[in-house]
Amino acid sequence: MGDSERQADTRQVTEMRAELDQLKQLVAELSLKNRVLKKSLLGKEPPWDK
Repeated sequence: MGDSERQADTRQVTEMRAELDQLKQLVAELSLKNRVLKKSLLGKEPPWDK
């Protein structure tokens, strides 16, 4: 039986939630940077240059 078969304790759940929050923030930041880079490649000026 693997680790997926056992129950997580409160500390582990708290750590996993914190990690999930960090990963969500990273995805949001990378998505924004990706959008800005795509716009700059298409010749559109970035929103902060307006």
